[in-house]
Amino acid sequence: MANLLKTLVSEADEVEVFDWRVSPEHLCKMIRSELTDMNDPTDPLTPAAQVHLDQSPKGVLKRVRLLMGSRADFLLGGRVRVINLWRPLNKVQDWPLAVANGSKFSYQDLIEVDLIRRDYIGSTMYAKWKEGGHEWYYLRDQEPNEICLFKNFDSDTTVNATMCPHASFALLDNEKRLTGCKGGSCVRESIEMRAFVFTYPTNHKTA
Repeated sequence: MANLLKTLVSEADEVEVFDWRVSPEHLCKMIRSELTDMNDPTDPLTPAAQVHLDQSPKGVLKRVRLLMGSRADFLLGGRVRVINLWRPLNKVQDWPLAVANGSKFSYQDLIEVDLIRRDYIGSTMYAKWKEGGHEWYYLRDQEPNEICLFKNFDSDTTVNATMCPHASFALLDNEKRLTGCKGGSCVRESIEMRAFVFTYPTNHKTA
C-alpha cells in the first residue's frame, strides 16, 4: 500500500500504514447483531451505516505522536494526510461504500466522540443532521480491481476538501440478504487500510 500511495498521491514523501480491517465473511453477523472485537483487526467488521470520519484532527495528532515517536514534531511540521484504501474482495451487490463531497462539509457538521480500545483512546467524528443534506457518490457493482482511495484528514486547509465523510448503505432487503448469507452470492467482502501520508516541511526533506 505504501508504494501505491507514493505513486498515486502527490507530494508523498513518506507513507506509514497504521491500521487495516477486513469486512464480514457473512453479513449474517450483522443481522444477528453479533459483537465485534475492535481490538482484533482479523475479527470482521460489519458495514458502518453511520456517516463518519475515522479520525478527528485531535485523533490524528495523538496517533502521529504515538506511532512516529521522536520524528513526530518534524513530520507534523509538514503536511499530514490520512488516506484510506478500500478494496472489495468480490463484486459488491450490497452495502457499497458511499463517499461524500468533502468540499461541502465543514467540521461544524460533525461531532467528535472518543474511540476507545483496550490499549488506546483516540477520537473519531460522526455527522450531524444538516438541512439540505450533502452530495454523495458510490460505485455500483464495484469489482475487486476497482480500488477506492479517499481522504479522512488533511492538515493543508487551503485545499478544496480536507476530509471525506463516508458510510455504507443497504441495497437489498433482509430476505435477499439472508438468502445471500446462505448461498454466498450477495455477501460483501472487503479489506480497508489506513495510512499517514507525510509531506516533509519545506527545505527539510530528510529527518
